[in-house]
Amino acid sequence: WGGPPGCQAAVSASSVPSCEFGDRHGSYTMVLYGDSHAAMWFRAFDDIATRAHWKLVILSKGACPAAPLPTHPPGGTGDWVACDQWHRFAVDRINQLDPTLLIITQNETPTPDSRSYSPAQWQSGLEELLNEVTAPKTVKVVLGNIPPIGGPGCLVRHIDDVQACARPPHPYLRFVYEQAEKLATEAVGARYIDVTPWFCAKRCSSVIGDYDVYFNSTHVAVGYTRFLEGVLGDALDLQRAGSAESRR
Repeated sequence: WGGPPGCQAAVSASSVPSCEFGDRHGSYTMVLYGDSHAAMWFRAFDDIATRAHWKLVILSKGACPAAPLPTHPPGGTGDWVACDQWHRFAVDRINQLDPTLLIITQNETPTPDSRSYSPAQWQSGLEELLNEVTAPKTVKVVLGNIPPIGGPGCLVRHIDDVQACARPPHPYLRFVYEQAEKLATEAVGARYIDVTPWFCAKRCSSVIGDYDVYFNSTHVAVGYTRFLEGVLGDALDLQRAGSAESRR
């Protein structure tokens, strides 16, 4: 489910090399920035960018949120210094690139002492990031997080009853974080893409059509992200973003 090898910052790393994909000769550039929840969408974004003749740059560091909020390293305690440094690197890279489109996506992340950030703190962190991106021609988009419902682990336990793994779309914590991200995008004039309808009707399922939706309990399977390329591409509206840049 991950992004391309060599283009995801390791636990101790605070930078990555230039990682360009899509149509590398394209006139427009999109940047996909975030944690492993950005990496899990990479294949779909690469396909969309290639077909639309856009460059794609990915900036991804697993377990390190896109917003400049401190967290602890995987399996460790205390402030994750490399994650803090990564935040500064990523924003500097984005502002240097001045992409036509910036897509930010992230999973909920704990504080360095393993507490949950409040919705107000989560909103403030995302607003800070969006305001730090000062590239003049960049359209900013926040891609909402996916609904967590258990994934293949549940399917193994209920192999003869797939619907036993279905869940309501909005557990409380996910709902309040989602609302915080929507408020942050509204506050700075960015766009928010709600992905929940792509996974849920009244309930969210681990199997949709012929697809296993989840790779694990918190990440989407590559096959399903590629199945979603049509609705994702429509939501990104690359034609409008490119036209807006051309008018500047």
